[in-house]
Amino acid sequence: MAETQKYTVRLEDLDTDFSEAVVKAGGERVHICLQCGVCAASCPIFKFNEALNPRIILRSAVLGLTNRTLYSNSIWLCAACYSCTERCPHGVQPTEVIRDSLIEATGAKCVNYVEKRLCCGAPIMGVDEKLSLEIVRDKLKSIQNVGVNAIVTICPFCHTHFDLNQVRLKEDYGETYGMSVLHYTQLLGLAQGYGSDDLGLYENRVPVDDLLGIV
Repeated sequence: MAETQKYTVRLEDLDTDFSEAVVKAGGERVHICLQCGVCAASCPIFKFNEALNPRIILRSAVLGLTNRTLYSNSIWLCAACYSCTERCPHGVQPTEVIRDSLIEATGAKCVNYVEKRLCCGAPIMGVDEKLSLEIVRDKLKSIQNVGVNAIVTICPFCHTHFDLNQVRLKEDYGETYGMSVLHYTQLLGLAQGYGSDDLGLYENRVPVDDLLGIV
């Protein structure tokens, strides 16, 4: 039997601002987490490395334990496979919390928008190109309305869809979004001081020059 992990929570360690940001990222349903452990049992990484325990990460984040969440080595092991989110019996979304925590750990600020948890439409591009473009167009409009500096993606397919199709939408609809799209690893590299050439930012179809001026 595995040894029970113990952690003392002190009031001075609780960050209410971070806790509120977590609720915005994962939705109000994060408060109904029963700590049943289905997320941990579903996690392919946890099976080999128990340092990544979505159940503990989620609870720590909701409590506002910034150091235990953002500055823990465990969240960097997340594969963003969404297994924990898909199998949660109460619709809690641990992946959303972990993803936004990873982004904010670089110093960036996550912003919510209407279609944040909806697919970008990339998977149906080969089946219904028009619908796929309409979906990404709606998301880009919503993202533009909340006033962000860049889009950060975890999924490589999302990165390609957002980046390449801004050019396509300009051709088809005459709409210019001009939103830089960074894959998470590119954002992490910038936070660590790597140059744009090292990160292959010259390959991005939407220029990132303005973004590099503020990071």
